[in-house]
Amino acid sequence: VDVQGSEWFTGIHNQAISDAANGGKTGDAGSLDITVSGALSIFNGGTVSSSTYSFGNAGNVKVSAGSIAIDGQGNGAGISSNANGNADNGGKTGDAGSIDIMTNGALSIVNGGQISSSTFSVGEAGTVKVSAGSITIDRQGGERTTGIVSNAVGDTANGGKAGDAGNLDITASGALSIVSGGGIYSTTYSSGKAGTVKISAGAITIDGQGGGLASIESNSIGNTDNGGKAGDAGSISITASGALSIANGGTISSSTSSSGMAGTVKVSAGSIAIDGQGNTTGIASQALGEADNAGKTGDAGSIDITASGALLIVNGGGISSTTFSFGNAGTVKVSAGSITIDRQDSNWAGIASQAIGDATNGGKTGDAGNLDIAASAALSVINGGKISSGTFSSGKAGTVKISAGTLLVDGKFSSINAKADAGSSGQTGSVSVTALDGITLSNQGTLSIQNDATLAQPGTLTPTLLTVSAPIIAISGGQISAASIATRSTAVARSAA
Repeated sequence: VDVQGSEWFTGIHNQAISDAANGGKTGDAGSLDITVSGALSIFNGGTVSSSTYSFGNAGNVKVSAGSIAIDGQGNGAGISSNANGNADNGGKTGDAGSIDIMTNGALSIVNGGQISSSTFSVGEAGTVKVSAGSITIDRQGGERTTGIVSNAVGDTANGGKAGDAGNLDITASGALSIVSGGGIYSTTYSSGKAGTVKISAGAITIDGQGGGLASIESNSIGNTDNGGKAGDAGSISITASGALSIANGGTISSSTSSSGMAGTVKVSAGSIAIDGQGNTTGIASQALGEADNAGKTGDAGSIDITASGALLIVNGGGISSTTFSFGNAGTVKVSAGSITIDRQDSNWAGIASQAIGDATNGGKTGDAGNLDIAASAALSVINGGKISSGTFSSGKAGTVKISAGTLLVDGKFSSINAKADAGSSGQTGSVSVTALDGITLSNQGTLSIQNDATLAQPGTLTPTLLTVSAPIIAISGGQISAASIATRSTAVARSAA
């Protein structure tokens, strides 16, 4: 299916279209069922679609082929089912249809190619289910969105209201590769909810390649059409039986910049490597205040990461849940066979939950989340790496709980801490560190609670505790400390047996 520069729509279509003569009303569009024993190619503006512009529902789209290539060549191309509001129907339509794509071979989506079911009306978007031997999503430096998408988008025709986006269910028996601006997205810009994102693959690579984000996202975004209000973002669940690699601008995230909640993020893999290569990279959930919502949002989501083998976070990589708004940050739970956090030459690398105030919310935010980090073998925090829950605002810092076989904190700025920054509420969280075999703190590596806030009434704070337990605690130029500028509300307990 190839437009070849024509101005006409080229492809396979089934639509329910309203006009003034029928008052925006029609019957349902029909379903599409396409089977190709060999290769299916959709290029350069070509489309397979079933959509509604009326009160009737769009049809379902089912495609089965030996292999599938969707290449927009900068002009967009793909497989879709949408619910589109217009003036004839007052922004109201029936539902978009579901999409079911199956190939035992390779699925390639590049340069503006898409598989999508979205709603621009009060109708619901459809579910999108994709199953393939391998999946590649690559924007190739183009400007058009490239990937697998379900969105709920409000516009002026429907007063910023829309139905829910659809759920995404993606399976690759082999490799899933998302690179150079490609993505898998479910987002709401309206009163509707974003959909859940469920992904399962043998191995997963998410690599921005320095040319733009490559991502898996579910977001709730406020805008002027909806007065900064939107439904909740969806949860994200990702499973890789082998390795998960997130590199050079790659992200997995669920965030809110509206009154809706961000979704939870759950990731499980044989091994996980997060390497920023100097760029911000990783797994995140955020509550973002902005002008449309006067700095007010729902809560960020919790993050749950499991690696049966090694977890590596280096050179700009991170796992974080953060609030920049009145919503709370989420908890962060990480469990792995071994964990290494190494800042290398970047500005930051680590695991964090923070409450950060900005101009849109007058420096006020909800609370940071708790951190629960467990490594059955070694946990190493080196070269400026960090595990931290902190507040830079009116919110509280969260607790930090560490459990490991052995723990090494080595190097200047390397630390495990709970901190209340200058100008914050001054409420730190407790820190608990346990190592079954031993702890080594060296070359200015630290375990700490730090309170840099100056408070008129420090007695209103809840006392917090730094607890360190191991059979051997070796300190060579390192430090265990609880420090406060304005209060004496922290204490240190150390035990070695």
